Order: sequence, then structure tokens, then C-alpha cells
Amino acid sequence: MALTRIEYGSLASSETMNNNFEYLDNKIAEASERITSTSASIYSNIASVNTQLSNQINAAESELQTYVDTQTASAVGALSSNGLYITTYINGTSWYREYFSDSAKTTRVWLEQGGVSGNGATISLLKRYSNTNYNILFSVRNGESWGGAEYMGWKCENITTSGFYIQSRGWDRTAPNLSWYTCGK
Repeated sequence: MALTRIEYGSLASSETMNNNFEYLDNKIAEASERITSTSASIYSNIASVNTQLSNQINAAESELQTYVDTQTASAVGALSSNGLYITTYINGTSWYREYFSDSAKTTRVWLEQGGVSGNGATISLLKRYSNTNYNILFSVRNGESWGGAEYMGWKCENITTSGFYIQSRGWDRTAPNLSWYTCGK
């Protein structure tokens, strides 16, 4: 069947008109089928490309994670090349630094702590020592001074694994702030 040309201004029979409409209807159906088929093929190709991209992205992400893990392990190894793993904490003027022999930080081998205190104060340590056999050092804070003539030294008493008491042994009980430092196991 073919489209029958009708001259402008002439009358066409119903049969010619029906044949033309049927022909156009068939052409529209064929075009619709081609569009549907082509669309399905395009969607299939897009799905295939998406799957390939997703697989490539997952592989690249896995490769990147492996690289990051390797570099992190290498950096940690470099930082702890002396076999020590360190934790540091600061809270205002108080601080501590723990040294561990294992990366899980379960075996502490050394502890340092420090801070600032006034005269006649009980120092509460942020971390407990394993025993009272730790070192205690203290000094007058930089830039601070007092009469000095009455100064006779300092006493440190009531030493426990979690703190100690510090006070001037001189006549002047209004000594300035002290910096203190402890270290041990």
C-alpha cells in the first residue's frame, strides 16, 4: 500500500481517504516500534555502561583504600620506629604524654605529666602512675617573682600514684604559681 496523492481542490473517494489514513497509521506504528526498539537498546547500553563504570569505580576505590592503608601503616611505622606509640592530651594548663610499647596502646612504658599550680596546692594528676616512684620537678613560672628573702625551698608531700601536695617551705606563703612536671611509670 502506498499513499495516494490527491490534487488540491479535487474530491477524493472514501476508499482513497481510508487507504491514505491506514497507510499513515501503519507508518506511525512502524516509527513508534523503531523508537521503542531504539530506546530499549539505548537504555540497555546505558545500563551496561553504568555497570562497567560502577565496577571500575569500586575497583579504584578498593585500590585507593589499599594504598591509604599501606601508607598509613608505613607512616605509623615511621613515627614509631623507636618502638613507642604516643598518646598526648592537653586540658588548659595540665597535660600528659603516655608512651606505649604496642600499637594497641595497652602496655604503657613511660608517662609524663605537667601543669601549673599555686602555692600550697594538692596536685591531682590526669593519669595515675603504676607506683609512687616517679620524679617530681617544679619551678617558679617565668616572669613571676616575690620577695625572695623569705624563700627557703619547697616541700612535696602526700605523694600517691594519683597526686601530691606542694608548698613553699619559706616564710612567704604567697609564692607565685609554679610549673610542675612528673615522669615515671
